Amino acid sequence: MSDLEDENKVLWRKVQEGEEALQRAGQYGLQLLDDKMDLHNKLEEQRIEMSNVIEDLEQEKYSLQREVELKARMLESLRSEFDLVKTQQKHQIEQQQTLLERNHALELSDLKNKVSIFAVFIFKRSMFYFLLYMKQMLPVDSFIFHVFFH
Repeated sequence: MSDLEDENKVLWRKVQEGEEALQRAGQYGLQLLDDKMDLHNKLEEQRIEMSNVIEDLEQEKYSLQREVELKARMLESLRSEFDLVKTQQKHQIEQQQTLLERNHALELSDLKNKVSIFAVFIFKRSMFYFLLYMKQMLPVDSFIFHVFFH
């Protein structure tokens, strides 16, 4: 029986080794299952986080688009206002230039009249002194002298 007992012991050891291997395999399987669950949870957390980031970025993109559109409208409004003010100022400058030219022409005309009057006055004055000088130099009838100078 000793062969039988030895064989029985060997078989019993193999059964125990098989059970230990099966138990280790079960523990490895449980560990793999836990690791898979951890990875799945981490993946789900990252998916939620990425969804939140994408949503935040979409909202920021929308806000920035609205801001760009608003600034574009403001810029267009400012350009229109600038063009209007520019046109108004150009018109005012043209009116002022016309007024200045008119005033200049009036002042020039007035100065020409004054120069003409002054020239006539100077001419009469010089004639008076010339004739006065001539009267002293030449005996002239006083009647002619009075006709021209009174």
